[in-house]
Amino acid sequence: MKSIASFVLGLSMASSAFAGQVPEVVIDRGGVEFSGRGCMEDNLPLISVPQLTNNESGGNLDFIFDGFEVDNFEAKTLSRSCTIFTPIKVPPGYRVKVKSVAFEGETDLMAEGNANISVRHRLAGTVGAAYSESFDLSETFEVEQSFNVAEGWDYRGCGEDFSLKTTIKIRSRNGYISIDGGALKQPALSYKFEYDHC
Repeated sequence: MKSIASFVLGLSMASSAFAGQVPEVVIDRGGVEFSGRGCMEDNLPLISVPQLTNNESGGNLDFIFDGFEVDNFEAKTLSRSCTIFTPIKVPPGYRVKVKSVAFEGETDLMAEGNANISVRHRLAGTVGAAYSESFDLSETFEVEQSFNVAEGWDYRGCGEDFSLKTTIKIRSRNGYISIDGGALKQPALSYKFEYDHC
């Protein structure tokens, strides 16, 4: 399968302090940047227009992947990477915290095969956070990672805009690995946000 990366970004925020009101936290569409062989084909970015939804249950920044994979049944290791830079605009009177991230995918490996996934997150004012795992069996994986407040992953300043940088790298030898939400195109990577009135 040819690797095609397409992303749909959705951010939903809710207000418990003011019933029926939601802060208009938005993605700065013009500032979203994608780079890396996993995000591109024929030197053009293959992404959808960011989508914004609002509800009363909290906030989610969702990425939908379509074909972000390494299909390599050879002895030489191949890799694919994608970096996503997402600027977020916060209205006056609110502050936002990036609480956690969840992502999923699958591997299909030969007896002597192996694969690896590495996901790095960077938020201004933090030391960054990373997750890495290697596989030597075929499996479906689901990961949820909480961010450490002590390392700066706390509420941003009141009305403070911020940017989130995500770098995903997958590698495979004698096998296949993908980040994929399945046939129904569910988000394969999703950040959870919390907000507060300030």
